Amino acid sequence: MNKFIVSLCVLFSASAMASTVTAYDPQVYLDDQYEVIQEHFSGFDVTKEEGSIVVTIPTDKGFAVGGHTLTRSVRDRVKRLGVYLNEHNESLINVYGHTDSTGSATRNEELSLQRANTVVEQLLAVYVNPYRITVKGEAAEVPKCTNASERGKACNRRVEIEITFSQMRF
Repeated sequence: MNKFIVSLCVLFSASAMASTVTAYDPQVYLDDQYEVIQEHFSGFDVTKEEGSIVVTIPTDKGFAVGGHTLTRSVRDRVKRLGVYLNEHNESLINVYGHTDSTGSATRNEELSLQRANTVVEQLLAVYVNPYRITVKGEAAEVPKCTNASERGKACNRRVEIEITFSQMRF
């Protein structure tokens, strides 16, 4: 009988605790993050789309043309973003590398993936859980601007960090 009463107490306690667990509204969660991330990446293109926040690192601010090494200032910003995202472990992070259409498709695929991986390395350096991160080299397949002009090509050379909400905590 005592075991039954103890079991009931445990069951009711667990039920009470479960009812007090805070459920996040994904849009409110992302809205809060957007404000902080926008301030953190001032001077960069930070956009809020339905269900995600996208930080765009243009090549001219983050990488040498044709290279995949991050500048020190961008490297530090990405690390600070990683520290912030560690405090908000309901976020998933997708990192996409992009190039313009100049050069071979193979080289652009390699370069776009190298740039995306360079950003991911900075997130991992501050212990962002790798299970939260996906990485993809898009090459010239997803242009943001036309590749017909130098200005358009510069616009297409970028890395995008997309932050989305997940019900799971990592």
